[in-house]
Amino acid sequence: MAKPAELKHLAIIMDGNGRWASNQNLPRIEGHKRGAQATIDIINYCHDLGVKELSIFGLSTENTSRPSLEVSFIQDLVKQSCQNNQENFQKKGIRVRIIGTEDGLDKVEGLRRVKNAVESLTQHNQIMRLNILFNYSGRWEIENLLSSLQNKAIKNPTELIQSTLMQGMSYEPDLCIRTGGEMRLSNFMLWQLAYTELYFTNVLWPDFGRKDLDDAIKDFYRRKRRFGQIES
Repeated sequence: MAKPAELKHLAIIMDGNGRWASNQNLPRIEGHKRGAQATIDIINYCHDLGVKELSIFGLSTENTSRPSLEVSFIQDLVKQSCQNNQENFQKKGIRVRIIGTEDGLDKVEGLRRVKNAVESLTQHNQIMRLNILFNYSGRWEIENLLSSLQNKAIKNPTELIQSTLMQGMSYEPDLCIRTGGEMRLSNFMLWQLAYTELYFTNVLWPDFGRKDLDDAIKDFYRRKRRFGQIES
């Protein structure tokens, strides 16, 4: 029998900031600013809805090959967003973890300090988990794991891979939303999304609001999840 849909862990690929800015005849950085505002609102709304875990794609390792000024702006925006909202996260009981390679963090003044501060402040919170995948890619994650396992005798490789790649997450994502009209994963949580339901929308991320999230969740709850099985 197919399992009814149950939403505990939501993942979001936040796409469309640059195109939103172009449509408004604004610089790309203005799209990232609006995207950051949309992100904080969706985090708060997920908390209000009772979502247990939220994973968001803040910056991919591939994105770092974009013009350096734009990359630096995004990195600084993530730093400022975490710093400005850490007390809100603490008050709401949201545990924040920033997942990804730490290479290059010191290029942005204070970024490592803010990362460590918000993770430390919120580490005991249990109402909701917020995973910010930053300077991250699914392939990097798997390659990093394989490199660490070289010349090691592993008794249960599947269990080790699962525990390592889940990065302390409580659940595999139930639903992954991608905004902006593109229909691909773009190297996002490749192991974790194996049986995740996917939802694509043309809405650009800065315009993605609470009603759009409601629509995605309603669609999710209409689905039956089989996890590779057949309905009996």
